[in-house]
Amino acid sequence: MSRFVALIACVFALLNGLSSARETMDERARSSRQRRSEMMTPVRRSPLESRDNSTWRFLNSKSQAYAVDSLPDLDFDLGEMYAGQIPIGNDTSRNMFFVYEPTISEPVDEVVIWFNGGPGCSSLEAFLQENGRFIWGWGQYSATENLYTWVNLTNVLWVEYPVGLGFSTGNVTATSEEETAADFIAFFKNFLDIFAIKNFKIYVTGESYAGRYVPYVSAAMLDENNKESFDLAGALMYDPVIGQYEYVGQTIPAVPYIQEYSKFFNFNQTFMNQLASAHESCGYADFIDKYMVFPPAGVQPWLEGGFNNKSAECDVWDLAWAAAFQPNPCFNVYEISSMCPILSDPLAYPSDLQYQYDGMGGIYFNRSDVKAAIHVSQDLSWSECSGPVFVRSAGGLYGNGDTSLDPIQYVLPKVIEATNRVLVANGDYDFELITNGTLLSIQNMTWNGALGFQSAPTTEIDITLPDLQWQPTFEASGLGGFDGPGQGIMGVQHYERGLMWAETFQSGHMQPQFQPRSSYRHLQNAAKAMTNPENEYVSLNKQKCMNEVLVAQADEVKNLLIGAFNTPPGYRPAHAKGTVLTGTWTPTTLPSPLTKAWHIQTPTTVLARFSNNTGIPTIPDTDPNATPKGLALRFNYPPAAADGKRKHTDIVAHSTPHFPARTGAEFALFLKALGEGAAAVDAFLGTHAHTLEFVQAAKPLPVSFGTEAFFGLNAFKFVAGDGVETYVRYEFVPVAGVAHLSDEQAKDKGADYLGEEIRERIGRGPVGIKLMVQVAEEGDVVDDITVHWPAERAKVELGTVWLDAVDEEGLETQKKTIFDPIPRVEGIEPSADPILDFRAALYLISGRERRAA
Repeated sequence: MSRFVALIACVFALLNGLSSARETMDERARSSRQRRSEMMTPVRRSPLESRDNSTWRFLNSKSQAYAVDSLPDLDFDLGEMYAGQIPIGNDTSRNMFFVYEPTISEPVDEVVIWFNGGPGCSSLEAFLQENGRFIWGWGQYSATENLYTWVNLTNVLWVEYPVGLGFSTGNVTATSEEETAADFIAFFKNFLDIFAIKNFKIYVTGESYAGRYVPYVSAAMLDENNKESFDLAGALMYDPVIGQYEYVGQTIPAVPYIQEYSKFFNFNQTFMNQLASAHESCGYADFIDKYMVFPPAGVQPWLEGGFNNKSAECDVWDLAWAAAFQPNPCFNVYEISSMCPILSDPLAYPSDLQYQYDGMGGIYFNRSDVKAAIHVSQDLSWSECSGPVFVRSAGGLYGNGDTSLDPIQYVLPKVIEATNRVLVANGDYDFELITNGTLLSIQNMTWNGALGFQSAPTTEIDITLPDLQWQPTFEASGLGGFDGPGQGIMGVQHYERGLMWAETFQSGHMQPQFQPRSSYRHLQNAAKAMTNPENEYVSLNKQKCMNEVLVAQADEVKNLLIGAFNTPPGYRPAHAKGTVLTGTWTPTTLPSPLTKAWHIQTPTTVLARFSNNTGIPTIPDTDPNATPKGLALRFNYPPAAADGKRKHTDIVAHSTPHFPARTGAEFALFLKALGEGAAAVDAFLGTHAHTLEFVQAAKPLPVSFGTEAFFGLNAFKFVAGDGVETYVRYEFVPVAGVAHLSDEQAKDKGADYLGEEIRERIGRGPVGIKLMVQVAEEGDVVDDITVHWPAERAKVELGTVWLDAVDEEGLETQKKTIFDPIPRVEGIEPSADPILDFRAALYLISGRERRAA
């Protein structure tokens, strides 16, 4: 048998009799591109997991009044969403406005709070244009879905803070950050009560002047000393005001910045010389030479009275800002690469130039229909930046009424030392708050026993997340693939003593807006998922959250499989034919020395599905394409053990210890090669040894599903009760022993012999399958499904599955059951294997389509 024929006999493609398979695959691919293109246009589209009110996690008698069913001109299924005003403590005359969107992925017990800056600018800007479920950005005619929304990862709360801006109403009385933070604490207590939230991890985030809000609010939470309501776990700040921002954040680094990005500013040489001369004569060059070093040379001198006494000659930042509009009338201080035309903004505030096209219907959140949708009074007026939010007569360092110390002087070190998880990031195209100015501020801060960073940031940030936002446009333009894979090196990162730093390339002031993939990674890896803060960043693959990026990639593979098999609606595109059994699980050793997972310690009921390969639901069991066989096993969790979150956990296994691809992208290339013929397959196998190994491996037919061995393939991390961690791989070993058919014996078997045989076998008594784990040793590869561990590695028996009944509603059960390769239970954690998230996404979207069918 030729290599190509052998491949077809044992892989996920059945081309015999499917002469139009390639055309079908092309059609499916075009259909996939069309659906992804629809993500970019305002059509109704369900979220990742479509929900009605009955499944809303935070809906109750108190929160019902805040539920948002829809938003004008945003033609999406919004999922679970709430908005409105909540009083500050018991004072109903003073309120803060919020928008709350629970995650569209697996439920998490945490809240990420977001503030915009100003002071006096609304967090609804971020909700609509940065990290919310949808984006209505500058120059967009209408809203589109945000594939990099933070709601993919966690529950997000946007708050208009402090009182005096947007829809946050009441008398403005504050003269300090301590007072506004106290207001927030009083508001947040009411928020927690309304939404019945307790014992959640809290992360406080924001940008710009929120560099002052975030540390002070975080410190106020710490002062509450109440983990039930204020379990502060970390903080994140973009382009933040943390030091003397007009002096250190703007003026001192301004001239070197202008010189570095001179083509964006395009100043004439005379003016450049004037700026350079002032940089020297005003002492800024000496300041940088002395203090922009690692480790710091010492504490920087404090500028008494702020920077209000600067001379016209030394006010280089303001001189440059005013001059920038002459060569570029559309200059944007927040994103210096912006050029004309000025882009219309649904919030009418794209830069220092406030602008909106005629005919857009006015400022979005000031529209009467929008106000009604988000439960605010028609009497209120909204603009993106308003105020004041402090009593200006109080003066303060910046003349805005805020008299508090800069965060680096006290509260920010306090937050870092309490959480060891604070991220500060700056975008390189931001002239409002310059990257090196923020670094200078960090070098003037003492935390965890030392001043500043002891070594310079040098570690590159490699963004591997693919472009989903604009991919359909590239494909429609005949440039598919030009935008990937990934972005490449998009910044520099550093970590010391609980503080993380990220410099973001090609980003302006609003990083989630300008570099959403970098921002997604910041939240994913630094602010919430960094279980070991001594690691600078964990890789993208260690965050096991289902997200739109993986779903889109899995959707492509699903369509390729359906195209190859002509899979009818309501069936799996791979392993379509199956038999469902039920039974019990009995652990071997109590307690398990390897894991504290409930189901490994406790007898429980199970559901098992044996299956044939391919997406053909009528394929004969004896067809070579029907092998390898599959086993999916579900352990049921009772409500007491599930704690209302997980009702079960699954293991997915196959009858071969080999797998054809390391990643979802590689799997897609493999399937495409199959559709292109023998030459393409040979070329692929010539460069993918693990795929060739899968193809050439023996795959005999079993005597029975009850006499076949199955292999889990992916590695998982077991966590024992004492915290000891062990990587393992699952193996299923039949109690009756492994037994296969000879070629002669196989000839006499019918098309459904395996289903018939297992029914007959169970009629004689339960069918037993032992669950074993192969235990990894130091140096074994745990993040690659195609790499085998040495055969001599120890194996440990966990328990035995006893299957004693056939599910008579098996066909219906198979259609509604979605198995999950990721355990998502305490005591068992996924490895960093990238194929895990991909497989989970593939199973999820396939399962939802089955249910719909």
